[in-house]
Amino acid sequence: MKRHSHVASGVRIGVSGALAQHYQEVLEKDSRQFCRELNQFEINRTYYNPVENVPVIPGSAIKGAIRTAVLNLRNNGMSTPSYRGRNAAREMEEKLLQYSFRDMSSDPFRLIKVSDFVPAGNARRRICYAVDMKKRPSERDASALYQMQEVVEPGAIFWGSITVSPPHRSIRQPVTMNEIISALKGFYGSEKDREEKELRPISVKPPSMNDDDIPIRIGRHSGAECVTVKGHRNIKIMQGRGNKPRYLDHATTVWLAADRPRPRTMQGLSPMGWVAVKSLSDEEVKKFRTDRQNERKEHIERIQQEMKEAARLKARRLEQIKKEEEARRKAEQEEAREKERIQALKEKWSSLSELEQDLAIIRGDELARINVPGKNAFKDVWPKLESADDEYKEAVASAFRELWENDPQKWRKKQCTKGQWDKVQTVVSILGLDHPDMKKLSEDDQKLLDKINSLNDWGAFKQSGIKMEELSLAAAQCLKTKFKQWGCAERRANKTKKNALKQLQKRIKDIQKL
Repeated sequence: MKRHSHVASGVRIGVSGALAQHYQEVLEKDSRQFCRELNQFEINRTYYNPVENVPVIPGSAIKGAIRTAVLNLRNNGMSTPSYRGRNAAREMEEKLLQYSFRDMSSDPFRLIKVSDFVPAGNARRRICYAVDMKKRPSERDASALYQMQEVVEPGAIFWGSITVSPPHRSIRQPVTMNEIISALKGFYGSEKDREEKELRPISVKPPSMNDDDIPIRIGRHSGAECVTVKGHRNIKIMQGRGNKPRYLDHATTVWLAADRPRPRTMQGLSPMGWVAVKSLSDEEVKKFRTDRQNERKEHIERIQQEMKEAARLKARRLEQIKKEEEARRKAEQEEAREKERIQALKEKWSSLSELEQDLAIIRGDELARINVPGKNAFKDVWPKLESADDEYKEAVASAFRELWENDPQKWRKKQCTKGQWDKVQTVVSILGLDHPDMKKLSEDDQKLLDKINSLNDWGAFKQSGIKMEELSLAAAQCLKTKFKQWGCAERRANKTKKNALKQLQKRIKDIQKL
């Protein structure tokens, strides 16, 4: 989670180390377990203002707590009359508040207006575990599973208003502000004393309040006793799987805030929901309102700035998208043109003669690279010189000459390899060129060279009367090319051909020694 903190937006809320480890363990599960456990990794949020992203105590929660306190005050712990059945709670309220459920205008609480209470300053929050613990030490744990929830940390201050409108004739027994204060002090004060006595044996420290504080309990896990009327409590106590539940006038477990899902000790655990209510002076109200207005103003300015930044980023992104779209369109057009060009080159290639194709291969033209990328001038074109006609030989030899003559390592005898020099001599011989590294052939040598070039097969050579010892180097190399063409160098060649090739190779060596 820390590695993503620089890109996370919103309000940062603390978590316990155990919860962070718990989340990491879930992420490391295999896919099947991950999906199942992540769905169960539900965190209950506090009520909050989604615009400002700050916690809020809803007025309905405070009004509900006041209603419970007033009901307890008016009932005064009496268990009679007894209310039973599905409408027991409604009948009890109608009796104690002197109103009719069918005529809500007679409900005295309609004259009580409670605003949402908003934080004064920074109300710190954190995410912790809610664990259900037995009130009395026991070897067996409570059966309820732990929960994960967001809580407001102790010390936060919220402010709002509780208003009691003047009585109306439709209300038989109106509720006054004095009755509300007396009810809160009496009911929640006694409930806090009771809880402190129950927590002492299990070494849980309750929250502290000043003597002049008015206690009230709101929110999730406030305890069954704090949301019911003493004398008419019927709290369901689960007895384990397969056993029928019991119904008592008190709870046997208490929900506590903890840093771990299964606390090793009771230290650090605390009850939830306790709030101290105080009356504000006119100056304090004025200050809170001013601070609230300033906070809202700052928040609105921040939102406006964020909206401007968001609009700027959106415009920038749209411009980027437009450029990317334009680049993509140009790339598609370029790709289409390239495909058309390649197709035209393929069509042109198919219209070329064999000679024109071989010349393109020698030159390394794009036309050849695209259509026959695997063909090589030496491997695929040069061998054709042995059996080609004069026109082909001259054209191909000229192409090789243009490729080599400006590169000393390809054209000059002392700088090129022996195999390359043999090819140079062949090109020079075919084209009848003067080469600075070759002696100019005499008229007789040229005639002998032309005679050798005119030989078509081994039989023609045998009848030609050519003598090995009379051959010049150029004539001998030309005849060697013919011998290879006629299969004299092959393993299956007859003895006469092999001997003739040996004599010719000896003649070439003798000449080169001179």
